[in-house]
Amino acid sequence: MRSPWLITASAAVLLAAGAMSACSTSATSDTGSSNTATAQTMPEPDTDGDYTDAQLTAFIAARNDIDPISRGFAELSEEERAQATQQISSILQTHQMNPATYDAIQRQMQTDQALTTRVTDIQLANLTDDQLRRFVAASLEIAPITAGLATASEAEREQASAQIGAILLAHDIDSNFYNAIAARAQSDEALAARISALQTELAPATEPQGE
Repeated sequence: MRSPWLITASAAVLLAAGAMSACSTSATSDTGSSNTATAQTMPEPDTDGDYTDAQLTAFIAARNDIDPISRGFAELSEEERAQATQQISSILQTHQMNPATYDAIQRQMQTDQALTTRVTDIQLANLTDDQLRRFVAASLEIAPITAGLATASEAEREQASAQIGAILLAHDIDSNFYNAIAARAQSDEALAARISALQTELAPATEPQGE
């Protein structure tokens, strides 16, 4: 059976997609230039944008580790920025990811839907229970916000968008990836079953005053 809250949550998160993408782009541009020193010890980056699945898999793994650090980069002190940059450089080295290639993939995903789809498909193919747990926890918080969204005013939609964006950030999940999970669950019974099981597990703790 398909869960209505998945469809509702997916539609609502589209409101927050722009803000989340902007946040991600800003963080990348802030940290990318500081990582160039690391490039000297890594393979030369691709320049044609034709990335292999192995490169995109490495990009995803690196981004998962970098995102929690880079999201608050703009608010850090100079000393904290230096420490964060060093952490990011270390993460890229661990995943054998050239900084320039990492930044290029991140930027290209802002305008190249085909590349974004490839990255999302790789993510979904390797979806972990932790990622689904964060998805379900976020969706349980988002559902009450979206209940009356269809008839909401523009101001109410903007407020809902801000709330949804904050929830996604709190659960460390990108809006595009959230939507992709929700969409895939509509046709993938095995994924829907995994989500349903986690929903049952998390609902009492997330919604203590529920029915």
